[in-house]
Amino acid sequence: RILLTASGGPFRGRSYDEMKDVIIYFPLNASLSEVYVGLREGSKLESPSAYTHEKPVVFYGSSIVHGGGSRPSSPYSSVLSRRLDTEFINLGFGGGAKAEKAIMEYIAGLDMSVFVYDYDHNAPNIEHLQESHFAFYETFRKRQPYIPYIMISRPTFFVNPEVNAKRRQVIYESYRKALELGDQRVFFIDGETARQMVLLLRSGSATTRLVVIGSSPLSTHSTEA
Repeated sequence: RILLTASGGPFRGRSYDEMKDVIIYFPLNASLSEVYVGLREGSKLESPSAYTHEKPVVFYGSSIVHGGGSRPSSPYSSVLSRRLDTEFINLGFGGGAKAEKAIMEYIAGLDMSVFVYDYDHNAPNIEHLQESHFAFYETFRKRQPYIPYIMISRPTFFVNPEVNAKRRQVIYESYRKALELGDQRVFFIDGETARQMVLLLRSGSATTRLVVIGSSPLSTHSTEA
């Protein structure tokens, strides 16, 4: 949180004093030894404002989650964090998200508000996806029975529609089995057709439903839990 002071430039000589929260994103695939932040004379630094939703949303998945090939601020997890003013944990592993037992147990033990399970791309074949996708859900639910759980199939469906339709069916079957078990806090987003991400963030006794549709404005409403 920075108190900015400035004069001249686009403000045509008018001075201003304004507190502004600034997010600094570090490089995704580079080492970092030193960080310098340049400020105008008279500026002040304070602790940042708290997020509206301080309990983080946890994202797990491939390089799409990780942000490979994009700017550090561009992964959809970062975009959603800014739009929804929520803390988040990005567990995207480019080429390495294979739902191993160790990562299952680790994620299941995290304190979170929502879990976004964007696991598909890095499963080496359909058989691996079948063996691991629902198993991850079961491991998670044993320790986190009430956290909203969002399953997503791959958005690059068009690359190989025949194979990706089978992979999507595996994920949908995980979702269907969870519903049959009585889980009312599990959701499925079809990567081929989805234009929205729905996050359910709890605050006290109310649940806020936040929907981001493409690049359109955020819509929200609250319901009693």
